[in-house]
Amino acid sequence: MIEGPLDGANFTIIPGAVPIPMILCCEHAGNVIPEEYNSLGIGAKILDDHWGWDIGAWATVLRIASKTGVTAMGSLYSRLLIDLNRSRKDETLIVDSVEGRSIPGNRNLAAVEVESRIARYYEPYHNSLARLCQAYQRHHGRAFALISIHSFTGQWSNQDRDFDLGILFDELNADVGLALVDELNKQGLRARANEPYSGMRGEIYSAEHHGSTCQILYFEIEMNQSAVNDEKKRRRIGDALSEILPRFIEQQLQRRHKTL
Repeated sequence: MIEGPLDGANFTIIPGAVPIPMILCCEHAGNVIPEEYNSLGIGAKILDDHWGWDIGAWATVLRIASKTGVTAMGSLYSRLLIDLNRSRKDETLIVDSVEGRSIPGNRNLAAVEVESRIARYYEPYHNSLARLCQAYQRHHGRAFALISIHSFTGQWSNQDRDFDLGILFDELNADVGLALVDELNKQGLRARANEPYSGMRGEIYSAEHHGSTCQILYFEIEMNQSAVNDEKKRRRIGDALSEILPRFIEQQLQRRHKTL
C-alpha cells in the first residue's frame, strides 16, 4: 500500500497498481496561484501560457494512468510560485520576470519568504514523491522506473523544435534514453535525445534527484505542446506512450537485471 496522505496543498497523487514498475510525476501540472499571493501581480495570460505551467502535460499523464493503471503524481500550483523541477539552490527556483515581463509578487523576495515557499510547497511535494518511491522500493527493490513528464513550447528563438517528444537523460541512463528514442521513432513518433533540454546538463532535477537516491531507472519525457494542446492530439500521444512505455520499461529492467 502507498502511505498517506495521498494529496497535499499543492499536489495530487493518482494511486495505481504498485506491481506495475513505473511511476509518473509531473512537476508543472497546474497553473494555480494561492489567493494570498494575489496572482503574483500578473494576469491570467501569463499563467495560462507556457510560463505558468506545462500545457497538456498533466492531461496526457492522466490518460496514460487511466489506460495503464500506473501511479501518477502532479503539482497543482504554478511553477511561477516555485519551480518543483529545480534544486532549492537554483537561481530559477523562483523567477522575478519572464520574457522581460516583471512578476511583482516574486521581486526582491526576503529570504524568509523564499524559505516559506520551500517549506509550504516545495518540500511537501518532494517528500511525498520520495515516500512514493520508497513504497515502490519495498515492493520492487531497484527494479522500477521514475519518469517525469513535461511539455515545451514549439516556438523558441531560432531553435529547431519541430519534433513530438524529447527524451532527457543523464550519463547513468544514456543507454535507456537512446533506446527509447529509437523505439518511439520506430512507432511513428518524432523523438530526439536530450532536446530541447538535456539531462547531461542537469536539467531533469526531479527525476534525477529521486531516481539517483533510489538507484533506479529514471528519465524525463518532454512533449511538444503543439502535439498535446487539444484532446485529439493528446489521445494520439497518450495512447502511444501507454502502449510503448510499460513494455519498454519491462524490457529495460530485465536487461539491467541480467547485467547486474
